[in-house]
Amino acid sequence: MKERDEIDTCIVNYLSGEASQSEIRSLKEWINASEDNRKYFEAMEAVFYAVPETEQSFDADSGWLSVQGSFGKEEKKVVRLTNWKMWSAASVVLTLGLWLWFSHRATPEMRWATTNQMLQQQLPNGVDLFLREYAQLSYMEDEQKVAVELKGEAYFDVKSKGDKDFFVTTDAVVIKDIGTAFGVRNVESEDSIYFNVDDGVIVCYANQNDSLRLSKGQCGYYCRSQKSFGLRTPQRNETAYATKVLEYDNATLERVMLDVQNVYKVAVVFQDPNMAQCTISVHFNQQSIEEIMDVVAMTMNWKVEFNGKEWVFSGAHCQQPS
Repeated sequence: MKERDEIDTCIVNYLSGEASQSEIRSLKEWINASEDNRKYFEAMEAVFYAVPETEQSFDADSGWLSVQGSFGKEEKKVVRLTNWKMWSAASVVLTLGLWLWFSHRATPEMRWATTNQMLQQQLPNGVDLFLREYAQLSYMEDEQKVAVELKGEAYFDVKSKGDKDFFVTTDAVVIKDIGTAFGVRNVESEDSIYFNVDDGVIVCYANQNDSLRLSKGQCGYYCRSQKSFGLRTPQRNETAYATKVLEYDNATLERVMLDVQNVYKVAVVFQDPNMAQCTISVHFNQQSIEEIMDVVAMTMNWKVEFNGKEWVFSGAHCQQPS
């Protein structure tokens, strides 16, 4: 009973009435071993008994049926439970358990906070972090998992995360990574928390019984006021601040340069304000700011210069090369 995943599985079995006598004995020994253990179990139990019993079916690939790491398996099946609390208990073990884990640790191992500049940082577990302006991130790790707590907006590129599960907690939501590159936006002034997946899969959990699975190219949100998840239409260039991938199809130069200024932290000026309404179709993939300016100038048959303070475009209004 020393491993946390064994504890979590045992709690799920016990609360749903499926535990063996040996599991019950082991669980009671673990509960009596420390005050933190007792509080952890009581929190699970309190939420479990607050959930009404109903019959429910769901996709096991989308639900947290097993806290032992069943995500990522190819096999799919639909499971019918005659007691909704089994699913509830498993979900709560994940979400509330992570929050308790954070609160019971004395201090996070590492913290980062940004002001008016984005931070690019590789986390100790190998995950590349892009922390946007005015955001905060706390990092914690134990023998089995890594969890970060986010306030604000960030992008996580999980090329490598070692052999430990990687979780992001942000207010009411816990996100489990399954080999991904994904963005999270949690701004206090907005009613929703936003998610977008550029690669791989993430699963988001909230409350006792709500979850959302997102695959490559999908975007979702969690509405605080409604306490529910939903899907949303992907927005182009939403994570360009981290990926530096910018795509445009007949977009105005005003739109393009607003994004460029935001991503590259530069100032851009049109000698003739009407030039900003000219349109362009172009794709940038991690080009330097100099390359971007040259491509735009060449495409529009303009000139561009950097005067030490800002990039200045000059030329005829919407003159395209022949």
